[in-house]
Amino acid sequence: MKNQTKSFLTTCVLLFMIIMLNSCASSNSFFKFNEGQNPPIIPDTIVVISGFSDEFNKYFVNKLTEELGKTKFKVITQDQITMMFKEYPFDLINFKCEDKKFDKPYISDETKNIVDGMQSRLKTNYILLAWIEDITIVSDQYGKRLQMKFFTRLIKYPESKVVGYSFLHYYQSLGLFGQDSRSKAAKELIGYISKNIVAEMIKKGQIQ
Repeated sequence: MKNQTKSFLTTCVLLFMIIMLNSCASSNSFFKFNEGQNPPIIPDTIVVISGFSDEFNKYFVNKLTEELGKTKFKVITQDQITMMFKEYPFDLINFKCEDKKFDKPYISDETKNIVDGMQSRLKTNYILLAWIEDITIVSDQYGKRLQMKFFTRLIKYPESKVVGYSFLHYYQSLGLFGQDSRSKAAKELIGYISKNIVAEMIKKGQIQ
């Protein structure tokens, strides 16, 4: 009986380790600059705009704003955006990044026009459009996991040109027996992704 209990506990520990190792799996780059876009990027005024209006997208842009606030960029806060656009955040993304569009800096003309219109009032040198898609819980041999897809588009002005982007497909474990809440797991993953997106943007942009 003791041996069976010990074997069961060993199996549980190994399974937990596998789950933790597989909690995040995606692209090997948190942020990329477009081909032909040469660093350094000059840190200037920047604002993060949410692509969708739900709780997790709002948390995502808040964390990105917080991380950018630790850099040399002059960051417009989310409160400042809502003072200028009473309806913000609203759903900006009217396209789906699938197939060949998934790992490319695609943005639809309609979405781009709205972002450009917002920039004409915000007057920033950069806009980081950020959004999350496909927030679902999946069950497999590793247990229950939260799946999320993260995207960004760094748009430079006055050129109105996408110069950098992110495409990330990540999972977050909900614990060995799925006891962690969806909200808790999502916020942990969003914090991790946001920190790394900004860190890689700074590193690759050669921003000292």
